[in-house]
Formats: sequence, C-alpha cells, structure tokens
Amino acid sequence: MAHQVLARKWRPQTFADMAGQQHVLQALGNALDQQRLHHAYLLTGTRGVGKTTIARILARCLNCDKGVSRNPCGECGSCMEIQQGRSIDLIEVDAASKTKVEDTRELLENVQFAPTAARYKVYLIDEVHMLSNSSFNALLKTLEEPPPHVVFVLATTHPQKIPATVLSRCLQFHLKNLAEPTIAKRLGEIANSEGIESDEAALLLLARAAAGSMRDGLTLLEQASAFGNGKVDAEQIGDMLGFVDATLLVSLCDAVISGDAAEVLALLNRYAERATDNNVLLDEMLSLFHRAAVEQAVPGAGVEGQLNADAIGRYAAELGPEELQLYYQILLHGKRDMALAPDPRSGLEMLFMRLLAFQALPAAGTAKQDVSTMAPGERAPPQAAQLKKKPAQLATEGIVSPPAGAEFQDSGAAAAANKPVQAAAARDAAAPVQAPASGNASAAFAPQQLDALRWGEMFSALPLSGMVRAIAENMLPIQKAHQPNKLVFALQNSDALLYKPEHCQRIADALSMFFDCKLEVNVKLVDSLQEAGLQGDEETPALRRARLLEEKQQDAVASLRSDAGALALIEAFDASIELDSVEPLPASGGEQDSTSA
Repeated sequence: MAHQVLARKWRPQTFADMAGQQHVLQALGNALDQQRLHHAYLLTGTRGVGKTTIARILARCLNCDKGVSRNPCGECGSCMEIQQGRSIDLIEVDAASKTKVEDTRELLENVQFAPTAARYKVYLIDEVHMLSNSSFNALLKTLEEPPPHVVFVLATTHPQKIPATVLSRCLQFHLKNLAEPTIAKRLGEIANSEGIESDEAALLLLARAAAGSMRDGLTLLEQASAFGNGKVDAEQIGDMLGFVDATLLVSLCDAVISGDAAEVLALLNRYAERATDNNVLLDEMLSLFHRAAVEQAVPGAGVEGQLNADAIGRYAAELGPEELQLYYQILLHGKRDMALAPDPRSGLEMLFMRLLAFQALPAAGTAKQDVSTMAPGERAPPQAAQLKKKPAQLATEGIVSPPAGAEFQDSGAAAAANKPVQAAAARDAAAPVQAPASGNASAAFAPQQLDALRWGEMFSALPLSGMVRAIAENMLPIQKAHQPNKLVFALQNSDALLYKPEHCQRIADALSMFFDCKLEVNVKLVDSLQEAGLQGDEETPALRRARLLEEKQQDAVASLRSDAGALALIEAFDASIELDSVEPLPASGGEQDSTSA
C-alpha cells in the first residue's frame, strides 16, 4: 500500500477521537442523541482545526445502519463507505473551484431525490465563502426549506464573507485554535504509534509552530521525522524551523538585564551565524518577557507548557513589574522601527543598546537584582548612578523635568507675604533643622521632622500619580519621634473611599526616594483629625493647593480691577467684568505656574 501522510492517516473517525473542540462536539452529540437535528450546519474556524473532519463524522452519525447517535459503529456498510470516501449520499463540493451559479443549480437539481442507500443525503460544501452572490441566492430557498432527507454542512475560514441571509438559515459553530499542550499531547501519541523517537521539548516546539492547527502540527511532525531520520529532537527542529536556541535566548536576556554590552554583542554574533531573520529573535524575547509578566501576576500561569519555564520563573521572581514592561515596550517599538534602519544588523544592535541604556527606576535603598552570573565587584551599568539620585537632585541637574502638576513658589506667591501660610513658613524656617540621618546634604530636613507644613510644600516633588497621589494628597503626618524609619499618616474616613492598604507601599517608595533612605509608611483611618492628635486646622496638600489657586484667582481679579486700561474700557463702554472669566496669567520666564494642576 502506498504511503499515506499522517494528517490523513490519523484523521479522527469518531467524536471521541477528536482532540479539543469539546464545545462543538458536546452540542452536536446531544442533538444527535435527542434526535433534534438541524437541516443546515455552518462550521467556521482557521485551517486545520477539524471542520471537514467533524462534517464527515456527522455524516457517519446520521447514516449509521445502527441508528442516529453520537457514536457510529464504524463497521456497517454506510460507515465504511463514508470512511473510504466512496459514499454516493455524501456529496462533497469544493466551492473554491465551483463558484458559478450554474454549478450551484446543477448541484440542487438532485436535492429532491431520495438518498440512494443511506438515511440522509449530506451536502458538504467546503470553503463556502468562495461562492458568488448569484450562487448564494440560488442556494437560499433550498437552504431554508430543504427536503426532510437532506442535510447541508457548510465549512469556511471566512464567515464574514458569507451573506447574512445564509448565516441566519444555519446553525453556526466556531472551532477554536487548538492549545499548544493539546497539540503536543496528540503529536506525542501519534509519534509513539508510528515509532518516531521524540521528546517533550521537541513536541512543544512543533505545537508552537503549528499555531493552533492540528493538521499543520502533523505535517511538521512528518517533516521533522524525515529530517531526523525517524528521530525528533528540539535542536533539529530549531534548525529546521529557524527557532532561536533556548540557551542562547536566555543568555541574551541575562546579558541585557545585567548590563553586559560585550556579552550582548557576542551573543548577537552567534545568532547571526545561524539565522538571518531578526524578527524571530525579537518575537522570542517578547514572548519570554510576556510569560514572565503573566507569571508575576498569576503564579503558575506563565510557566505552564513553556520550554523556558525556569528562566520565566526566575525573571518573574527577580525583576520588578516596571522592568518587564519596559523591556517589552522597547522590544515592541524597536521591532516596528527595524525597517527604518540602514541595515538589519545595525538596527538590531541599536535596539539592544537601547535596552542597555534605559532601565526602570528602582526603589530607594535597593539595588537592582542581577539575574546573571555577575562577578563580585563588577562595575554596575553607567546609568545606575543616576538612578540612585532623588527626583529633586535630577531636576536640579537638568536630567529630568519636575512632575506634571507640581506646585512651585513663584513671584506671585512670594508677593503675598502677609498671608498666614507665609508667616508660618517664616516661623518654621527660623527654627534649626537637623540634617537627615542618611547623610544626604541636599535634604532640608529629616523624615521625623516632617509636619503638615513641610508635607504640603514637598508633596509636589513626590513621584506619585493617579489614585495613589489623590489619596496621599488628603493625608497628614503624625509625629512619631521614637520610630526613626517609620512615618504615620492620618486619613479621614470621608477621604478614604478608594484607599487600599497596598497604597502604603507606593507612598513609602516615593518618600524613600525623596529622603534617600528606606522608610515604612502606615496610614491611620480616623473620623476627625483631632482623633489622630492633630489640632484640626492643619492643611492637607489638597487644601493647600486649592487655597493657592483661590489666592491667585483673587489676586488676578484685584489686579484687573486696579488696571488703568481696564478701568478706561469699562468707563468708555459702560462695561462690567465677568469675574468667572478671569484667569491668572502663567508664570513668566518659562517657570511653571504655582496654580497649575
């Protein structure tokens, strides 16, 4: 007997033999057992997921000599004829080659005649979306009210190309792409039956290359078996399909994370000797960091069925979420820009230089964990020194800009020296201030000297955003001098509707960066400020910002009312000032306005 390809030899003959698609098999099986049959079925899905296979099994279920059920016997004459492709009552039509309306009319001329030998006459129309509009129109009436002995089974990869009038007459089932573990398991069973030596890593690579298609997976298995002379291993499949070697991939990621530029270039040279498609390498790295991020968010979900499970788990444990996101974004944007590079190699090298140049900002007092085998005393990446500086230092040196919405004392605020807050600030400035315990000379006061006034003035420099910033803006510090590394804040219950305990760590990180020392933050929820030991008249940063905005608005209105030009216009045209339309002018000289939000 001539050789038969694996995809045809191992085509399932019953629903029980199918791998995956349980949502379709269960619905069809229940309908068959209960004799609740529809006259037209539409099976949709990508190539190789089982559309034609399910249609043929359905034809056997309908025409089995032992009765209609989900389990055809496979031994009767009708089952054998359908299995061998010689049944007169199973009419298979390739719509891609018979698109004309004449072909459809010729097909429908025999619909009225009863089956020759079987119970039902089954019309299997594959790639039905290729029919012309005239063919669909010719099919409509018969599809809506076919004779009782006729069942239509339509299959397509593009259901969106089928007219809505046809879709509404069919019972539609969408077949999903098969999961990689499902494909790998099935390939392993077939490999054992065929006497093909294989390992789990090789099967996972084949399943990944199949991209959800069982037929593609079987075709690749046969190709790999021929390539390896009856043996399938991961290294051979990598060479055959152009995959990146797993060891090289992990080593390259380790070199990027540790900041070893020399090792990165050496590994890129090794990769260039074996492959020419740089997008494959970038896709592999994107997938690796993606799985690490998933593993970090949901432990166990990122490593399931993955070849590099150890590396994924290690990155998830030792890298921060912001680092994984940064690497992923740089790779994603770099892949998009590769086409603009003078040549592929220079574009790839510059992308990895970008990965080395930009790193996420670590928490204060903690060094970035190294996941490679960096020798003791090895020099840290050049950007590490900058990362250890506080936002205030970086802004002073011109390295970074102040955060949006920061409040600064400008000339307008300084002019209001008779305001209570300026008087309080002057009294506080007159008191001696000790240097912080960390020895950072740029800090104006130590963490334990933090009070309501200082908290309001420094708040704008904290790297907080979103909900955490809104919550912190309504807090006030409580003095706890006997605990040098711990700060306690009071938050009224009326302002704590969105507060969560995990917000404390975000606020602690921001304060640790500001003071350049490791701090712990606790938040005490109270009904009133007096309950927390405060006087009750202290200003939260939110109240301070609102007051400064109101003061600047009042100054702007007073300035306009005293302006000679404005007074002349009012007198000449009998006009009046719409106070709601008055807005303070922005600060001059490029400085940020103190009332900006």
